[in-house]
Amino acid sequence: PGGRRRRTCAVLMLPVSASILCLLALLKLGLVLLLVAASLHLLRLGLWSLRQPAPALPPPPLDTDATPQLPRITVQLPMYNEQAVAARAIAAACALDWPALSIDVLDDSTDATRALIDRLVAERQQQGIDIRVLRRPDRRGYKAGNLAYGLSRLPQGCDFVALFDADFVPPPDFLRRLMPLLLADETIGFVQSRWGYLNERQNLLTRMQALILDGLMLVEQAYLDAHALPLQWNGTSGIFRTAALKKAGGWLGESGATSVLTEDLDVAYRALLAGYRGRHVSAIAVPSELPAAMAAFRVQQQRWVGGGAQVLRSL
Repeated sequence: PGGRRRRTCAVLMLPVSASILCLLALLKLGLVLLLVAASLHLLRLGLWSLRQPAPALPPPPLDTDATPQLPRITVQLPMYNEQAVAARAIAAACALDWPALSIDVLDDSTDATRALIDRLVAERQQQGIDIRVLRRPDRRGYKAGNLAYGLSRLPQGCDFVALFDADFVPPPDFLRRLMPLLLADETIGFVQSRWGYLNERQNLLTRMQALILDGLMLVEQAYLDAHALPLQWNGTSGIFRTAALKKAGGWLGESGATSVLTEDLDVAYRALLAGYRGRHVSAIAVPSELPAAMAAFRVQQQRWVGGGAQVLRSL
């Protein structure tokens, strides 16, 4: 009797096991098909890129002396414990060439960076530069919350916001190069440049990252821009139209409680749904620093991939 019971149980389990195996096989097939589709997509973009000339330069730099009534731009520098690069970031922002310019350092730091930023900003203020530090009472919402706090306290009449992460070093003519695209078309919500790399040759990991990011910004985003297709906002090294930001619900969304890890991707698609589009300028690169250690790179990639999945679910 015991043997018969075991044989009966085994027979009853066969359909269940077969169903699980079929499900796993279908899942594996689906993943393979997705991989093939992604590979074909990248191959198509690569072939398109090979047929293109070198990236064309954007319109000539705007002659700020000959252009009346230039719009006001606020440069925002979100920072969190960036003691190693804070001085360089503030110096680069202060060197930007634009008459109606103000600079907001959005400081969320909890270490010695606070005192360093206060000293650097005080020195620049004594030189006559319109710069200030904005600090909020808590770090709710992290970078998105920090940017939302800065957006709510923009100087009156600020039509555009230029954003740079602390490890990016924009060239002095950055604003004069990119602003003509925004001034020529009110439906453009943001303009961004590609990223350059200060430490590309540091090790194999940084060289690999540079190759991947060049594929994104010199191939994929160049293709999307050339065909007027939806673009993601890369989170830094660009200029956002203030009206587009506010119409899209700001950095935290209309509810004020967005929970996505990639607020840059989220706000780009909300701006698209609000009627604005983005532009990408491959010919201008803003130098930055790549994660040089695998631990930092893994955290960055986990945030980007997880944030993309969150935006897909929410929108």
